[in-house]
Amino acid sequence: MAKESNIITLKNLLSRGPMNKPFYFLAFCATLFLALLMVWLDYTELLLFSDTINVRFPLSLLFYPVIALAAEFFFHLLPLYLFLRWGSPYKSNRIEALKGPFIYVLALVEPVLQVLFDAGQLTVWATVYLGVHIYVFNIVQLLTFRFNGFWPMYLLRLVYYLIWHIIWGYLRLEIAP
Repeated sequence: MAKESNIITLKNLLSRGPMNKPFYFLAFCATLFLALLMVWLDYTELLLFSDTINVRFPLSLLFYPVIALAAEFFFHLLPLYLFLRWGSPYKSNRIEALKGPFIYVLALVEPVLQVLFDAGQLTVWATVYLGVHIYVFNIVQLLTFRFNGFWPMYLLRLVYYLIWHIIWGYLRLEIAP
């Protein structure tokens, strides 16, 4: 009988069980809400973002899917891989690792880096809000990853980017005065 392998591969991370459709519907609704909330906050100027946060259309149609894939790799897959490889008692079991407190720690990677990157460019209120907003979105994504796998998680980021960066970015850069 072959010995069970503890090797962590990309295939282990990307594999998933059956789709949890009720959860995915809730995650999709949460993503729509979060993206539309950012649009509203920018439109009402409660948060003031620079025009440099958007790539102009039509280049945005190529740019944001690639950035979404890179974001998922660097903010979720790579830290999860490193945790499973060196710091986890779960070995190659992504599902077990994403239960409990680790999911909330992993969800901090992107907001912390984003806040550090935006430090000094936004008001304190905007910086705090942006950090919390991205943290909540990352929790939604990581729960989606746990229940539905990588590609549904990636699709949530694409939906978010479609609303916030592509559609709203087009409207704010090309149509608004």
